[in-house]
Amino acid sequence: MLTVMSEIEWQYGGCFCGEVRYRVNGPATWKAGCTCTTCVKMHSAPYVAWAGFERDNFQIVEGNPTMFRSSKHVLRSFCNNCGSTLTYEKDAAGVAELEAAARLVYIAVASLDDPELYPPDEVVHGREKLSWMEFGDSVPVREFTSKSAGELQFGGIDSDIAADLAKRHFGGTDRGDQ
Repeated sequence: MLTVMSEIEWQYGGCFCGEVRYRVNGPATWKAGCTCTTCVKMHSAPYVAWAGFERDNFQIVEGNPTMFRSSKHVLRSFCNNCGSTLTYEKDAAGVAELEAAARLVYIAVASLDDPELYPPDEVVHGREKLSWMEFGDSVPVREFTSKSAGELQFGGIDSDIAADLAKRHFGGTDRGDQ
C-alpha cells in the first residue's frame, strides 16, 4: 500500500544549547562543503558543510539568532548564548546579480538534528583548504567554486555570466563541471 504524506515533512535543527530552533523542508538547492578561509575561521573548523533552501522553506521556530555581517553581501546567524553557527545568507543590497541568491538560506548541516540527510555533493574553495585536510574520492573538490554554485549564487543566469560573476565574487571558479 502506497502512503502519501499529507503534511510537509520538516527537518529540525538548532544550536547546541537549544535556545534557537529552526525547521527546513524540501530538497536542498545545493549541498556543499566549504574550505574558504572565512568559513574556516567563522566555524573554527577546517571544513563546513552547507545545505541551501528556498527562504520559504526555512523558519525559525524558537529563539532569536543574532545576525552578523561577515562581508559586504553575506549575513551569518548564530546563537547569542552558545555561539553555534546556524545560517549563511546573501544580502543583495541593490546588486541585481545577487537578487536571486538572496532568496536562499544556507544552513550549517551539522546544526540539523539529523545531519546525515544532507551530505555534500562537492567541496568548494579547495584552493584555500588547510594543507592537511584531505577528502579522498568522497566528493569532487573544486579549486574555487563550481559553475552550478555560481548559477545558484547569481540567480540561475547564463552559465558563462554566472561563472564570471562567481570568479569576481569568490576569487575564481573551477570549470571542471561544465
